[in-house]
Amino acid sequence: MTRKRIISILGIMIIFFTIPITVRLVQQKQVVQQAQVGRAVLEIVPTRQTLTKGERGTFEVLLNPNRERVRLIRILLSYDPQFLEIEKVSIGDVFEKMLDISEMALINTRNFSTPGTINYEISFSHGSSKYLSEVASVAKVYFTALKSGFSNVTFLTSNQPPTSALINESGDDVLNRGFGATIKINPAPL
Repeated sequence: MTRKRIISILGIMIIFFTIPITVRLVQQKQVVQQAQVGRAVLEIVPTRQTLTKGERGTFEVLLNPNRERVRLIRILLSYDPQFLEIEKVSIGDVFEKMLDISEMALINTRNFSTPGTINYEISFSHGSSKYLSEVASVAKVYFTALKSGFSNVTFLTSNQPPTSALINESGDDVLNRGFGATIKINPAPL
């Protein structure tokens, strides 16, 4: 055998051995990614907004349950109180649409907000068969722009409680990620 032929055979053997290994690794990565697809996400919308000093604004917290059945929503947000004053946090449209007046008692809300932190919890009463399984607005935040500058509004999702959470019907926290927003405040016109 010639040297050229030996090198060609070795090259073909390397290709035949590495392709199955590469395919197997890609398949394993896809299985891991598919397992994460079912995790729920919270997002602030709009993600960017610009206001003038003294102007009032709002943003909503959207839930994307990604096939989870969410029964409790704990929203823990951080913002800069030098730039924003939170006036009110209320339940999102989804609760008003899915429940008639007689069922509104099935919703529990708790608001432990302090300057710089929004800590708001929404849950269905114990014994209720209700849950959220579709993309929906779960909370509205009303605020006033205090002075010119920027304030990021971010979800607190560390491993240390208290943190944002989405609890499913099995009692598991299924929150994968929270996407925040940036609010720009321009000076008041002269």
